[in-house]
Amino acid sequence: MSVVGFAITEIPVAFSEYVMHQHSALAYNISGNLIGTGFGTIWRFWSFKRWVFLEPEPQRTDDAAHEALV
Repeated sequence: MSVVGFAITEIPVAFSEYVMHQHSALAYNISGNLIGTGFGTIWRFWSFKRWVFLEPEPQRTDDAAHEALV
């Protein structure tokens, strides 16, 4: 997931470089540090919340299992 986040971070830099033909330091800073880091952070937050830091399932007790059968 972090590798995908890194790729997402680099996509705005590549877009700025190859599509918009912006080669200045300001363009690299805006596309890489501002836009790329923002999208990468959003991706990492969502993906880690979705697949890494899961909420634990409630543990079933014998009483709860017995009540489910009744």
